[in-house]
Amino acid sequence: MIRIAIIDDDIAICKQIYHYLMEYDFAYMTDFKIHSFISCEKMCDSIKSGNMYDLIFLDIEFPQMNGIDLSHYLRIVQRNIKTQIVFVSAKDMYAMELFSAQPFDFIIKPIDSDNVFSVVNRYIDYYHESNILFTYTYENTKHEIAVNSIIYIKSEGKQLLLHTENGNILTYQKFSNVLKQQLRNKFITIRRGIAVNTNHIIMSDYDKIILSDKTEFTISRRLQSYVRKRISYDVGGQK
Repeated sequence: MIRIAIIDDDIAICKQIYHYLMEYDFAYMTDFKIHSFISCEKMCDSIKSGNMYDLIFLDIEFPQMNGIDLSHYLRIVQRNIKTQIVFVSAKDMYAMELFSAQPFDFIIKPIDSDNVFSVVNRYIDYYHESNILFTYTYENTKHEIAVNSIIYIKSEGKQLLLHTENGNILTYQKFSNVLKQQLRNKFITIRRGIAVNTNHIIMSDYDKIILSDKTEFTISRRLQSYVRKRISYDVGGQK
């Protein structure tokens, strides 16, 4: 089951997106569970009650708490990097403000079925990729761990440290080989011997990056331009 939320103070827009999602669900039998909210405050209340969502379609402009505020609540207060955010707006002037929210995509109103279907197609691919496992060896035994649970990796001499949501793991694997093979396109090198999972970035500046567990790294001067472009590319919907 894929849990989806639609947040827009225009009930007609909520119904429109809901209709397109149900069309998709019927056509591809994807098993969606969809909830609609007319304010960011109501969405926050739902989250505080323990409800979790895989994908949200989020309008930006609201009379009080806006979509950017809600995205920061998810990413910074809740430390939620798993929920994917699709911003929906009649304006396209928010690029830099949305940067720290690490959005999955951005849809410009008026919305049509092609917009929604395109986003959902990409999300389905992402959803399946999120279950990819990383294989490593520890004490001569092979183990597996979900790639999305690895926050960053760090080269430590002949060993590789995997810093995960549940602690650290050491394995005898080569940093460069891992990035070229199992973790290709999912991690970005920010300085010599350190690469971070782009899905765990909750805040970034030109020379600094903050991850979901509040780990903070400075980006090496040599890689700053590359890191900025790579993150911007991901935010632009090209993950």
